[in-house]
Amino acid sequence: MRLPTFVAMRVGWTASAAIVLALILAACSDGARPPVETSASHASTPAAVSADEAQAVFAQYLIASDSVAVAERGDASPVKPYVTPRMLVVEQRAATAFKEAGVHQDGATTFDGFTVQRSDQSEMVAYLCLDGSETHLTDADGHSAVKEGTPDRQSVVVTFVRQGTQLRVDGLNLWSGQSVC
Repeated sequence: MRLPTFVAMRVGWTASAAIVLALILAACSDGARPPVETSASHASTPAAVSADEAQAVFAQYLIASDSVAVAERGDASPVKPYVTPRMLVVEQRAATAFKEAGVHQDGATTFDGFTVQRSDQSEMVAYLCLDGSETHLTDADGHSAVKEGTPDRQSVVVTFVRQGTQLRVDGLNLWSGQSVC
């Protein structure tokens, strides 16, 4: 069985007890966000966040996130251009937990099945299939850091928000509804 990725571990794929405990203590993103209020008083309303833009941001985020896991330095700064400050805190806690647990990742995370749930000028919520089939997580002793039977592909819900002119990832959580994988 192929193993899920650093990204997937943060959104709920199960791992060894030490890693799970560390991630719980890191207070992973809960995904509960109130709707973004928009003002109707703006003279010109910007276009809604596009699916193409969100997919491009998420692809760059995955590359940066994988680089954090592979480097094993406990430094989440490579994801900073792609996430909100709130999400950066989650990323840093996860990177620190992985370093302390001695977890190593090989391979790259991918995604497909991108489906927009809702979108407006400042926010998009989308479902996608996170694919960890080409990644491997091992502990400091070289053993699998993933619980047996964990699926390689998981449906997730991602929240994107616009901060100024930049679109950023603001939440990443397992989706328990109908699978998009």
